[in-house]
Amino acid sequence: MKHLTPLEAHAYLQTHRKALFVDVRMEIEYLYVGHPPDVVRLPWHEYPEMQPHAERFALLVRREAGDDLARPVVLPLGHARGRGRQGPRAPVSPRW
Repeated sequence: MKHLTPLEAHAYLQTHRKALFVDVRMEIEYLYVGHPPDVVRLPWHEYPEMQPHAERFALLVRREAGDDLARPVVLPLGHARGRGRQGPRAPVSPRW
């Protein structure tokens, strides 16, 4: 796993067109705050439970990637609001 700044993540996505760009925010954040183009929304948790669903999330990412375990996945976490999603950089996992 690599950690990238937002600018590095953008450059990575421009040069790795097959990468899966995942937005982990809740639906209200995705709709209200906006979202980047070509992002796939797979929430880490949703209202009202507000509990992370790691197994479900991993299954959804895998399904969205077409079961291609070599497909890079970009998770922008640096500016996410809320518990359990914050991080200084966007992790890029070439294998998951």
